[in-house]
Amino acid sequence: MKYIFILMIGLLFHLNTIGQTISNKKKTSLIPHHEVPSGKIKTGAKIQVFIEGATANDSLILKFHQNVVSPSHLAFTPHFKKVVRADKDGFFKFDIPVSDKPGYISLLKDKFEFPDHLPLLNLFLIEPGDNITLKMRKEAPTSLKSQYEGCFNDEYFVWLNKYRDFNYKFSGIGSEKFKARYAIDVSCSMMDSDYDTDYRLRNSLTLLEIYKERMSAKAYHLLKADLFGKYKFNVMENLLYIGRASTSMRKLSPEKKIKKMNADELIAAVADEELAISAYYPEYLLMKEHYKRDSVLKNSGISMYKQIKNSYGNELQQRLITTHFLNSSSNSKTTQTDLPDALTIVKDPIYRQILQDCYKAVKPNSSAPEFEFMNEKNQPVKLSDFRGKVVLIDFWFTGCTGCALLYKHKISHLEEKYKNNKDLVFVSISADRDHKTWNKGLQSGNYTSALAVNLLVGEKGLFHPTLYDFGIRGGLPHLTLIDKDGKILNNTLGTATKEELTDQIEIALSKK
Repeated sequence: MKYIFILMIGLLFHLNTIGQTISNKKKTSLIPHHEVPSGKIKTGAKIQVFIEGATANDSLILKFHQNVVSPSHLAFTPHFKKVVRADKDGFFKFDIPVSDKPGYISLLKDKFEFPDHLPLLNLFLIEPGDNITLKMRKEAPTSLKSQYEGCFNDEYFVWLNKYRDFNYKFSGIGSEKFKARYAIDVSCSMMDSDYDTDYRLRNSLTLLEIYKERMSAKAYHLLKADLFGKYKFNVMENLLYIGRASTSMRKLSPEKKIKKMNADELIAAVADEELAISAYYPEYLLMKEHYKRDSVLKNSGISMYKQIKNSYGNELQQRLITTHFLNSSSNSKTTQTDLPDALTIVKDPIYRQILQDCYKAVKPNSSAPEFEFMNEKNQPVKLSDFRGKVVLIDFWFTGCTGCALLYKHKISHLEEKYKNNKDLVFVSISADRDHKTWNKGLQSGNYTSALAVNLLVGEKGLFHPTLYDFGIRGGLPHLTLIDKDGKILNNTLGTATKEELTDQIEIALSKK
């Protein structure tokens, strides 16, 4: 019964779509993307947004990703960003530099009354030639639950629940895929948490079929790949990290689990070059490769990079390689050797830029990024202040279990061992965003001590550019050893033992 009710929500959205099409028939051409005259390649797209109640002082932020690379690391990938104010008619208008391939847009509040930056739209598919209008009116669309588990982005529904008096209406060229995505998100938000993953996926795909004939084949394939990737990623994550899976999956051997994940024909018609564009599907493939490596191949000694290189080709291979290095930060011991080889394979300019940034962070003897943070006395401290000394930098944040374990079992012992050595400085950098949280971490004694130079990143937290420059992509703890000349000696110390760290420090101290 609940399934029928949820499906009816999608049908209501579809009927509303038909009504919008009729009312806008004279105003907007609804030529499908696949009917573009041959020989002409469309580039660029437009979207205009009307929000009831917005004033001339309000502004919106649009972020466009031609290559998403990793939805969990959007801040660390090249993207187009534009901030606009409403025009005299109340519309926020954006010209989007879409190439001849689809990309993804996110729309965020900037200077509205809302203090947060939760997205109004999060990674919505956009195609060259799109000309979309979004009108947000103050009228409740449905009776939504107070807790959401959205198909694509939970944050969107946190916002929608808080400001539920807005209803989204999409129209114009290319708007059908926006309507489909919105209908799917609303439907998923109404499901109880006990709905299993396969049920959510089936329901979402059923809704997608309603809009299939009114969007381009590529948009349909990409939305399907996004849905499949998002859900199957959660399944693989449960298998790999949480140890939680459905009863039927738990009974299968690791090999049969992989086969079951591969046997799904829902995605068979989607070409590899389309899968490479998808925001979510490649991360599912990476998670599947991690599971295969840990549970089937039993850590055979082949690095994840080489496993990807041997299993995929062309555009999908390049995307997976780039996403792997972006997600894995610089803690892996194989990063220094694998990245140069990856740069001989990857040709896409955006992917290459990301890989070059990753390699710069781990390349031995490269200059360490300069930084300036405030210490406990609110005094500025620079890395260059320690020129002539060996520096071991420990990045952490309050509440990080791995950070506490690293300090307890390794760093604290090294601090004690070298506390009288004037040529070695321990620099402890907290990625906490405020002094209150940082002070709590300092006072706990779980992450650092008075033997270290304690610094605070501040408001930008894990997204501070300095952390990115050191190869950190959101995962902490992270250790970096810098020599007396300010050069990086080792930036891949994440798995080093206490003895290995000691050896590295001794080598650094012995150099003049």
